[in-house]
Amino acid sequence: MDTIVGQNVWFGGYSGTANVLLDRKNVRYKINDNLVDTGTDHFGSVIGNNCCIGASVIILPGRKIPPNTQIQAGTIIKS
Repeated sequence: MDTIVGQNVWFGGYSGTANVLLDRKNVRYKINDNLVDTGTDHFGSVIGNNCCIGASVIILPGRKIPPNTQIQAGTIIKS
């Protein structure tokens, strides 16, 4: 499993998470304003509880979606 999804999360159609960078380097994950190497080149995202992810949303590798977040359709989560 590359992505961690909390409880009560809704994904709209054609939305999803990516888990590999184009340069195939290890994915880094942000913890307390520090980017930490995950030690793997396959790591999706961490999505908190009670999130609503709109249709055609793309979440890039290593991104955190905080609990209770709503993301509008067609958004690309880069940071």
